[in-house]
Amino acid sequence: MKAKTRGLVIALVLIAAAVTAIFVLKDGGDPVLSAEAASTKLPKLIDFGSSMCIPCREMAATLEGVKREYEGRVVVLVVDVYEHYELAEDLGVQMIPTQIFFDAEGKEVYRHVGVMTKDEIVAQFELMGID
Repeated sequence: MKAKTRGLVIALVLIAAAVTAIFVLKDGGDPVLSAEAASTKLPKLIDFGSSMCIPCREMAATLEGVKREYEGRVVVLVVDVYEHYELAEDLGVQMIPTQIFFDAEGKEVYRHVGVMTKDEIVAQFELMGID
């Protein structure tokens, strides 16, 4: 098989897999994610990453502690972009890890790309009026 033909076949297979994944997520995606995020009037921090990404795993560990510390005051979610591709795409996530901070009304107030330290997250919470 010629290299050009092989490349075209691979591209078509990847496109078909992506379209299939979108439909699977749309029809059978995890309803807990959207239900948890939508069911409260608390501010939210959503981190978009992947378990295959080393900086994302670092962020997930940091956010686990933040989640415990701010329980009842802020909803902290870690979203795998490969499992929830459509949500990441809808929110314009282009690189991982990306953290998006939302106020209690659901309006995006801050976005950061890359690893954030706990101190940086807490500082952003303070700017949002969260103690």
